[in-house]
Amino acid sequence: MLCVSCRRTIASDADFCRFCGARQPTMGEEITAAGREIAEATAAVMTRIVENVKPFAKEVAVATDRAAKEVAKAMKPAAEKTGKAVEPVVKGAKKVTKSVARGTARVTAEAARKVKAAAKK
Repeated sequence: MLCVSCRRTIASDADFCRFCGARQPTMGEEITAAGREIAEATAAVMTRIVENVKPFAKEVAVATDRAAKEVAKAMKPAAEKTGKAVEPVVKGAKKVTKSVARGTARVTAEAARKVKAAAKK
């Protein structure tokens, strides 16, 4: 292996360099350093990917917005037509509801009068 300091060839199990005396890293330290390098490389690759995807993502967002506006524009006449078609049904339901409410009020009032009269006897 190479000395971490002077880069000369030394025994792979050496704790210190026999040329410059520099302490050599332990296996655990070397594995930790390798893991750190992998993490940094991964972060660099991910950053590059994100930077390269940004323009495409912007184009997709613009195209999606444009498509949504076109769909809304195309659907507007159908929605207006549906609203006009439903309007008579809503008016009829309103009329029936009003009539039922008035009838219920009359029947309730009549029943209350009968209870009141019975209570006075």
